[in-house]
Amino acid sequence: MGQPLLSIFPLIRERSKSKVKSQDLALDVSVPLMIRQARKKRGLTQAELAKKIGITTQQLQKLETPGKSNPTVKTLAAISEALDEHLTITIAS
Repeated sequence: MGQPLLSIFPLIRERSKSKVKSQDLALDVSVPLMIRQARKKRGLTQAELAKKIGITTQQLQKLETPGKSNPTVKTLAAISEALDEHLTITIAS
């Protein structure tokens, strides 16, 4: 298995609303880009990865688009397994 490319880093909620929005935006951008990077590293097309995990190409395109991606943990686990990558999820209080 490769290095943990698909990771969800702790999202620490601060009292400042602008800080929370900034962190939410970072996740909206970083998760889709990590999915795309890991897929390309394996040399797979969107259609090939979508087929491996049982979703449509259009669904995978959304998962790789910043601001439109909202993958479940189950979907992230399927993606990481199909790409032979580690999935690390950390929840911070």
